[in-house]
Amino acid sequence: MNRGFTLAEVLITLGIIGVLAALTVPILTAKYKKVQTENQLKKIYSTVQQSVEMARNEYGDISSWDWSLDSNAFFEKYLSSAFSVVEYCSNGEGCWNEDGGYLLNGIKHNEAPTYLAGGPDAKITLADGTYLALKRNDNNHMHIYVDINGNKKPNTYGRDIFVMTLTAKNFSDYAHKIKVDGLYMFGHGLTRNNVKSIGCAKNGTGFTCGELILIDSWKIESDYPW
Repeated sequence: MNRGFTLAEVLITLGIIGVLAALTVPILTAKYKKVQTENQLKKIYSTVQQSVEMARNEYGDISSWDWSLDSNAFFEKYLSSAFSVVEYCSNGEGCWNEDGGYLLNGIKHNEAPTYLAGGPDAKITLADGTYLALKRNDNNHMHIYVDINGNKKPNTYGRDIFVMTLTAKNFSDYAHKIKVDGLYMFGHGLTRNNVKSIGCAKNGTGFTCGELILIDSWKIESDYPW
């Protein structure tokens, strides 16, 4: 004689399904966020790179660009070609996270050591919600900060905030070994191990994490400090 499931059996089955879901959903969510980060970072990097090449074609070598322009004017003239800009916020309020963002080690950016402190020279909101911020280091290179999901959390370097370097000539310091002018991820030219040790670690700043993803063919690998 056929009989249905008892209430106890149904409850046990539902409990097992619930446990499996509780274990699986966070893993799938984390994987989705990683893939989304990989794709968004690659897209914005490629778009900035495209703008740089378009500017090279129109204005010549990066070293011949007018580096005396303020950062808003510099972006508008040389880097805005491939973007749909919603708002320019200069160095005032808006176009960036209100809390400034966090380093991978948990320190708020505006409470970080002096070499990381100081606001950007220019901030821009793009039509897709991405934030860009430019910080001039000297008349030869600047850093371009990008928050790939705008004001949404976690607002953390290496998670949704990444750093690029635009340089007019070869450039070498503790975080770069750049041989030719152009656009690069912060940390370009270092070995993978050095990229991890100086910034892309859980106790680091997260500044070099974009370079680590690029080195790994735009993938967030298992040793990434996610």
